[in-house]
Amino acid sequence: MAHKDNRRCTRCGNPLSRYNTDERCAACARVTGNEFPAAPTLPDHVWQNPTVAAALADWDFGTAFRLIRQIASLRQEDMSAITGLSQSFLSTLESGARRLVNIDKIVPVLERLGVPPASGATSRPGFRCPVSAAGFRRAVHAVIHP
Repeated sequence: MAHKDNRRCTRCGNPLSRYNTDERCAACARVTGNEFPAAPTLPDHVWQNPTVAAALADWDFGTAFRLIRQIASLRQEDMSAITGLSQSFLSTLESGARRLVNIDKIVPVLERLGVPPASGATSRPGFRCPVSAAGFRRAVHAVIHP
């Protein structure tokens, strides 16, 4: 049975390849010097946009991320630094080719984005989650409301 490597980059927290013997991922290792640029932050007005709120309420993260990027004038690389998701995954997510459905990824992403409780991401009347909606909402609620 293969051993799962759970090492993470010391700068950005992304998982490291099992072939990477460094403490940093390749992207972080390319940055020269000891000072790493801080991940961009999202302005508060992003969460006041009704289209963003609707996408989050529907748990349509691809649309939400695209709208957030456009409103905040961010690149996918910037969004990747904030969320911890790869730029290529964000691209396929935004295009609709893939969906973010794994609770182990959704909860940390919402936390890193700083999604406020009133955004609608934690609940939506009539929404049916494919995996234990009540448990999912409790987990998301616990992260957003520590």
